[in-house]
Amino acid sequence: MKNVTDYTQSNRAAWDASAASHEGGERWQRLLAGFAQPGFSTLDSTATSALQRAGIEGGRVVQVGCNLGSEVLSCHALGAAACWGIDISPEFLRLAERLNQQAGRPAHFIFHHKVETTGFKPVSFSRAILAAVGAGQRRQCTVFGVGSEAGGLSVLCDSREPTYFSRWLFSEADVYALPSHVPRDFDIALITIGVVNWMPDLPAFFRALGGLLVAGGRLVMYETHPFLEMFEPTGATPFAPTRSYFRAQPDVLGEAHIYDGSAAAAAPPSYWFAYTLGEVVTASVQAGFALRELREHPHCNREAEYRQYEHQNAQMPLCFTLLADWPGDKEVRHPK
Repeated sequence: MKNVTDYTQSNRAAWDASAASHEGGERWQRLLAGFAQPGFSTLDSTATSALQRAGIEGGRVVQVGCNLGSEVLSCHALGAAACWGIDISPEFLRLAERLNQQAGRPAHFIFHHKVETTGFKPVSFSRAILAAVGAGQRRQCTVFGVGSEAGGLSVLCDSREPTYFSRWLFSEADVYALPSHVPRDFDIALITIGVVNWMPDLPAFFRALGGLLVAGGRLVMYETHPFLEMFEPTGATPFAPTRSYFRAQPDVLGEAHIYDGSAAAAAPPSYWFAYTLGEVVTASVQAGFALRELREHPHCNREAEYRQYEHQNAQMPLCFTLLADWPGDKEVRHPK
């Protein structure tokens, strides 16, 4: 029905509409207070251990689907030398930059803007370049990439300095369309809860992750377990499977995405893809990753309503961690 871009742009609109629900509540206030303190981290013991096994100390970390940035900012507390965040939603990146400011700007958030130039005359094309770079300089932004793309101009900037161009001039890209100026020298690519399920093309997603890593770099995933997709936690019979594990079509959602169990407002349609664990692992391996470990866990790492599935006599898996190596000759320093 839709191509990859249709899905990702619909999902972006839904996440943009959800951002306001994440700002101003108790959780947001805890994050603001926490990141004002040195060494603050939102990562639980499972994520922390996985990143330490991957050798995060002294490494360069990129999180794709960084949302409001709390996890990639937390990587700084684990000893990462550099932390970068990539997300499709400019509204969530706005929240990420607020947390980044609270933390003293230890992280970079990539804002990819495309200036549409179709039909522009050469003189106006030149003015577009000057306007883009000039806007960044006026906002003390580090503009470190300008290049041409089909139908437009790509401008890449670093949000360790305030990075907001005129909204009317630019549109953000997604992981399937990252410009060539995005760094490709990361030691660790981090993926956390829910990111995989927003991806309409799983093999292409993992290929994009590999393209961000140096040879010898590592993928760290900490995701919800696909087994949970069979259950409806707010339904009349939450412990009875109601949906197939092998669903082929995405769920179409029409409400804002929130985590605390409160009522969600209406939002543009978004698309959630229920991949099996086999599909996730196979896609990573076929993209070129070498599987190092796959661990399933009995605790919940997603929305509040799913916590009822913990501490059962017949316990099902609720989340998993995956570590995989990106092949190559160049070894990355991984502390023991």
